[in-house]
Amino acid sequence: MDIEFAVIEKEVTILQARPLPNPTEDALREHEARKLEKLMGENLENIVLGIGNYREILGNENATPLSVSTFTYVFTGDGEKPGATQLGRNELGYDIQNEIFPWVVMTGGKVYYNFKGDALQFRPKGISKEELQKVIETNYLPKIKKKPDLLNYPELRLYIQFPEQAKTTGLNPKPFQELAEKNRHTIANINMPINAPTKRIAKKDLTIDGYLNEIEQITDQIRTGSAREYVKAARIGFFALEDIRVNLEEMKKVSNQEYEMLIEGFNAKDAEDLRDKIVYDGSIKSFELPATEEYEYLGSFELSMPRGHPPKRHYKEGKKIKNEELKKQVKKTREVLEYREKIKFELFKDYDYLKQLYEGLGEKSGLGQDIYLIEKNDLKFIKEEPTVAMYRAEFQKNYMGKDIYPLKERVILTDEPRIIFGGIPKEGLEVKTKEAYIVGSVDQTIEIPSDAKAVFVPENIRPGSHLFTILSDYEKPVIAIPDKMFKEIKNKNLYLKNGDGLDIRINN
Repeated sequence: MDIEFAVIEKEVTILQARPLPNPTEDALREHEARKLEKLMGENLENIVLGIGNYREILGNENATPLSVSTFTYVFTGDGEKPGATQLGRNELGYDIQNEIFPWVVMTGGKVYYNFKGDALQFRPKGISKEELQKVIETNYLPKIKKKPDLLNYPELRLYIQFPEQAKTTGLNPKPFQELAEKNRHTIANINMPINAPTKRIAKKDLTIDGYLNEIEQITDQIRTGSAREYVKAARIGFFALEDIRVNLEEMKKVSNQEYEMLIEGFNAKDAEDLRDKIVYDGSIKSFELPATEEYEYLGSFELSMPRGHPPKRHYKEGKKIKNEELKKQVKKTREVLEYREKIKFELFKDYDYLKQLYEGLGEKSGLGQDIYLIEKNDLKFIKEEPTVAMYRAEFQKNYMGKDIYPLKERVILTDEPRIIFGGIPKEGLEVKTKEAYIVGSVDQTIEIPSDAKAVFVPENIRPGSHLFTILSDYEKPVIAIPDKMFKEIKNKNLYLKNGDGLDIRINN
């Protein structure tokens, strides 16, 4: 605080007190650490945060506090009230409670996802939280360290979904069998939407109270309505895809000749690749709509970004499949994916309406676009303490263009030299520059020599890029180096040690 005071007849009188206009980076880090610790509700050492497709669906680097906190509330509630994810998945036969909250967090001005919370979303009724947490620690985390591209993508087979998988990890397969059967029943009985929803226009003459009340109502309607339905549609869509893969792998065992003919016919490399090439050989249908204002509501979950019209598609029929059982399953899976695409329209129509309300409130309050810099729970300050609301928005601006990470590198990525995967022996690793492979740019055809002791990559490499998949195949230490260090390590002998943080010592 910036405080001005006077001493008058031995009494202290405060003349003025206001927050310092420019908090230091240390102050920001401390603020973020306190906020994150309170939000996660557990020891910071036990938190695993990652970067998956949330960066994409929340606008990548354009993510704002208001949209991220809205997404968190809509999909995982508030820690007590359940979100759309709990509501939707529990209807399908899962057993998801508040341990998945918060699913997505924003810290240091960037979006991350709570890996353990994400994994716990796959817990069926009949499996305890403690049982699945043990699998997360012993099974999922080691896989993540070896191949960060897996992250939160359920279709990449990190999480258990079938009884056979459960059995191999020591879990009771029966709950997974019951869940699979329930998912198949849901898939067989989907009710395809017929008409696309039209745009909903927000009133322009609302008071601040009116905006705040309408925002509360619509976010709860989204949470229990269109978002809940979208969660179910997305879950059965992924399950349907995985079910085909499992059946193709079974075909490989019992009818290898038929399986190999499919592999050759679709030019696929394995069952997973074959599944995708068969399913997406025919186009997935959606709503075909004119580019008019009434249909301008599709976009990402980042509400500050523009929303637009559905893209036009050019549909094609897929190749004929001789196997009748597989043909029926593929047809049904395409329908499920069509269902998922159409259900999404209702959710984004509601999201577009919410965007109108947020921007109307911003205009009414004088915050304008700065409304997006305030978290959803802090919108109340616009009415109760408008000065606090404006300060919160200004405070968030201090994060712009800065990398402020409150946690150690083993929990969250930093811009210090860091091991991405592969690990370094406790006693350290001595590497001559010529014995390491240096990745100068992101290249899909990169090949690491077998005698390379380590791989150095640019500091801007993040999980989710295709480079991770490529590099993880080589099982070598992969280290992200800030640009300025590339010049320093050229033609040097390096000694690498991994303790509390990565220490690189240059030996001339």
